[in-house]
Amino acid sequence: TNQALGTIEAATLVPWVPPYLKDCLIIIVDPRPNSADLRQSIQYIGSLVNKEPKEEEDNSQRTIQDQVIFVTADSTKEMQAWLKRSKTESPMQIFSDPDLAWMNQYKATEGWCMSMLTFDTDGNVVENNANIQPSSVTQLVLDTLEIM
Repeated sequence: TNQALGTIEAATLVPWVPPYLKDCLIIIVDPRPNSADLRQSIQYIGSLVNKEPKEEEDNSQRTIQDQVIFVTADSTKEMQAWLKRSKTESPMQIFSDPDLAWMNQYKATEGWCMSMLTFDTDGNVVENNANIQPSSVTQLVLDTLEIM
């Protein structure tokens, strides 16, 4: 979609958008409740950020944590329960959209699958990758951050 997130809406969604967003904002979203794909992706990206950084990787890992967020259809309570049950200690920001209002606004419910939306620093959607798989999400995020 060409609909801009806008500064006010972006700041509402993620408090550090602008002036702190340097290149882009990547939002991995899944409208399906209790999505195994989204949960696995949270673990994959979280483990990438959690791994012991080498000096040259330190900046890219900081970028991932700062510029990648997840939006789930689960309630906050359900997501917290899953994080505890699965012993997932993810440093990633996870937002809840149980009524799918935000997802519908950005057409992230089309196809009823996990998607990756990339916003530029002006809040415009520059890329919408639908039907992404957990096994490819880490590389897709790294490639997008490299391009942006």
